[in-house]
Amino acid sequence: GNQIMRFANAGTSAEYNLNWVRFSLQCAAGDLNRDGLIDGQDIAGFVSTLLSPETGGAWENCAVDIDMSAGPGLGDVPGFVDLLLTP
Repeated sequence: GNQIMRFANAGTSAEYNLNWVRFSLQCAAGDLNRDGLIDGQDIAGFVSTLLSPETGGAWENCAVDIDMSAGPGLGDVPGFVDLLLTP
């Protein structure tokens, strides 16, 4: 939305519109190594990010959050296994 900020200085003032832009990260759920596949090569990255999400980058945390619960957690494990087993 728009926010208006008012500046005043020595009897004069001005208003400025500030437009906020939101960026969203597009990642592929389960594809930790970014090769376009969800396979055995993603398992180590999944486990590492699941156990220590604070050390993962934005892509890794997004790719591990299979259940889209706003971050990596144990609820993502069944979805990751399903992705691995889906041809």
